[in-house]
Amino acid sequence: MMIWRSDIEEDEFKLKPLTDSDIERAEAFFDIQLPIDYISILKKQNGGSILYNAHPSPVPTSWSDHSVYIDHIRGIGEGTSILSSPYLIKEWDLPEGIIILSGDGHSFIALDYRNTKTEPTVIYLDPDQVVLLSPTFKEFLDHLYIAETGVDSSDLNLYTTHDLQMAIQTDNIDNIIRALDTLPYQIDTDSLTWFVERLLILSSHPNEQVRRSVAEGTNALSDFFALDSDALTQLSDCFLRDQNEDINYFGGLVKEKIKE
Repeated sequence: MMIWRSDIEEDEFKLKPLTDSDIERAEAFFDIQLPIDYISILKKQNGGSILYNAHPSPVPTSWSDHSVYIDHIRGIGEGTSILSSPYLIKEWDLPEGIIILSGDGHSFIALDYRNTKTEPTVIYLDPDQVVLLSPTFKEFLDHLYIAETGVDSSDLNLYTTHDLQMAIQTDNIDNIIRALDTLPYQIDTDSLTWFVERLLILSSHPNEQVRRSVAEGTNALSDFFALDSDALTQLSDCFLRDQNEDINYFGGLVKEKIKE
């Protein structure tokens, strides 16, 4: 999964490349085992701003009725890293036994080690609530998405329709998802019919994250264009039949727009 933004020259959350000693130091410091998938993304880039800005929430939060905000993930090292967790816990009166992944003082996203030393859940915290977001860090990554609000396409390294076509032909999952996450915010009317046809094709893709990106992208696209009602009906029905609850949610939003 492509996660890190590469267009920010001075990213306060991006640290020096991760080393094995950094990992050992952190695990010894907290007396825990960090998730394999967390270490994996840090080996590509040690913390920083991310391409996504939201994750589904089972309950309303201070940011949205159905999601939480996230725009960075902390790495390991000197500076703005997970090693600052004890300070943040004390400063903001947070529960002991958590490791802060992201947050700005108003709310936080953290690994929850209160009942384990391995395989932590991912939780959201604000002054009024603690919410379980995901049972594993891997699933947390899989469900990140770009929310409709607050997206500035000029801040993203956007993909083209050609990029999407090449990704489909090679079945490059990461590139398909990346293209689907950005194209709704830059597509032009000349390419609209082509793009909707690709959404229809990809709506039944075997990869769940691809289908989720299709559903979220369709919902965003329908905010910008008056899409063909037959195509929207086909897409929304497909989303509502999916076994993934997030995809069902976007299917409901699309279905409502058909009625408008």
